[in-house]
Amino acid sequence: MGRAMKRVVGMAAGSAALAGAYTVMAEPSTFTPLEGVPTNPYYFYRGYSQAFGVSGDGSVVAGRAYSSQYDAYVSVYWIGNELNIIPPFPGNVPAEGQANAASEDGRYIVGGARWSTRFDRREAYRHDRVSGLTRPLGDLPGNEIFESYAADVSRDGRRVAGYSSSSRIRFYDPVVWDVPTNSLQPVNTTALGLPGSFSFYTYAHTSAISGDGRRVFGSFDSQSANFRDIFSWADPASGGAGNMVVPSTYAGNSSGRTNGDGGILAGAVYAAGPNFVPAVWIDPLTGGTGFELLPIPGDATGGYASAVSDDGRTVVGRSFTTFFGSENNRKALMWRPEFGLMVIQDFLQNYWQVDLGGMVLENATDVSDDGQTIVGEGYRFGIPLAWKAFIPNCPADFNADGGVDGGDIEAFFNAWENGRPFADVNFDGGIDGGDVESFFAAWESGGCQ
Repeated sequence: MGRAMKRVVGMAAGSAALAGAYTVMAEPSTFTPLEGVPTNPYYFYRGYSQAFGVSGDGSVVAGRAYSSQYDAYVSVYWIGNELNIIPPFPGNVPAEGQANAASEDGRYIVGGARWSTRFDRREAYRHDRVSGLTRPLGDLPGNEIFESYAADVSRDGRRVAGYSSSSRIRFYDPVVWDVPTNSLQPVNTTALGLPGSFSFYTYAHTSAISGDGRRVFGSFDSQSANFRDIFSWADPASGGAGNMVVPSTYAGNSSGRTNGDGGILAGAVYAAGPNFVPAVWIDPLTGGTGFELLPIPGDATGGYASAVSDDGRTVVGRSFTTFFGSENNRKALMWRPEFGLMVIQDFLQNYWQVDLGGMVLENATDVSDDGQTIVGEGYRFGIPLAWKAFIPNCPADFNADGGVDGGDIEAFFNAWENGRPFADVNFDGGIDGGDVESFFAAWESGGCQ
C-alpha cells in the first residue's frame, strides 16, 4: 500500500503546473469503438452502446447495447470489438438490463436485468463465460417488491457487491453475495454506526468491492436531510476488519470503484458550489491522507472519479458543466501523478495522433488493474457508443510489448528522430536530448516501478 499511496499523493498538487503537458509513455496507443448489436436492422441503431466495466486484465468489457429484437437495452460484453449478448437463465428471454463489471480474467460478469418470469423486476446476476450459464442471485427475504442489482465483483468472481430491496417497503439495502455458497449478506449497518432499523436513510447500495473481496464501499442517502455519504464495510467472514462511515469534512460524498486491497477509492465530494468534484480517498488506517480533490478542466464546474488502477497511479472519470441540473459538455478524464489532469480525447488525438472516427469521449467509467486499458461512454454522430482505449504508462517499455529490451530503444529513437509527439517522454514540450536522457534513465532501471 505504501508505494501505491505515494503514487496517488501529489496527483492534484502537480496538476496546475502540468495541466495540458501530457506525458507520453509508450507506443502504440490504440482506440476501439465498441459497436452495438450487429443484427439491428438499421445501421443507425448499431450504436446505442455503453461500457461500464473492464476486467482486471483488460480483455473483457461489460456494458449494454440496444437490441431492436427485444426493444430494450440488453446486457452485453465485448472481447476485442466483438459483441456478445449475455443469455438469461433457463426459461427466460433476454430483457432490459446491463452488465457492470467483470472478474480479473473476464470469466465472470455481473449486472442486473429484468427477466420475463421474475415478476418483471430487475434481478442481480452473475454470468459465467466458460459454462455459458447466467445465474440469478436473488434478493433479501421478506420483501413486497422484488429487486436486486449487482454493481461490482471481486477479482476471482466469487463475491458480488450491489443492493437489494428490503423488508422496508420501497427501500434498498446494501448487500454482498458469496456465489459459491449461495449466500446473500446485508451489510452490517450497525457496525457502521447507522441505526439498525435502517430508518436513517432511504437508499443505500454498494458500488465497489476490493479485488480481494474483503472490503466493500457504497453510498447512502439520508431520509431526513439532503445529503449523501460513503460507507466502507469489511466483512469479517472473508477476513476483513474495520467498519466505518468514511469520515469527511465535505457536505456529501459519492462512491466509485476501489483498487485491489480497498486502500484507495475513486469518487466525488460535494466540495463547493452546486456540484460534486472528483476525488480519491486514501485510507488513513494504512497511512493515507483521506480525501484528495482532483483537478478538472477550466471550463468545467464539476466531475466524478469512476475508478482507480490497482497500484493507484491511474484514476479515470469525467467532468461536466451544469445547465438546469443536467450535465453538459462532458469530457472523459484521466489523472496520473506524472502529469496530473488529462482530457483523454485531446491526448489521444493530439499526442498519440489516433483517429477517433468522429467520436466524442464523454465519460471514462473503468480502468484495468494495470491502468492502461480504459473504457467509457461517448457518442458518434449523435448516437451513444461505447469505447475502449489502450494508453501505455511505462516509458521504459516504449513499444508496449510487455518487456524492457533493445526493441524499446529502437522504437524510441525511431519516434525521436522523426519528431513524433510521444517521444517527448519528459513532457517539457520539446523533443531533444532531455528526452533521450529521461528514456534511458527509465530503461536502465528495468521497468516502471
